Amino acid sequence: MKIRLATPKDAQGISRVASALGYLPHDDDALILQRLEHLLASRHDRIWVAEQAGEVIGWLHAQHVFRVASADFIEILGLSVAQ
Repeated sequence: MKIRLATPKDAQGISRVASALGYLPHDDDALILQRLEHLLASRHDRIWVAEQAGEVIGWLHAQHVFRVASADFIEILGLSVAQ
């Protein structure tokens, strides 16, 4: 298994894995690609994928969060793995 930062090419795999847990419909690849590209351009968001035999089997979305009254931290915003 390989864990790496996501790229736009991972949109279909992320969508497939996410839909297994009910995150979003698997047939809306254009929407997931649009969301993924937006997040990949963000300075504060990161998305990693777990890949096995060239196939996305899991993903994690984390964000560097800043608050006025507390120290900054990393928050996990989404996590999904294939069966």
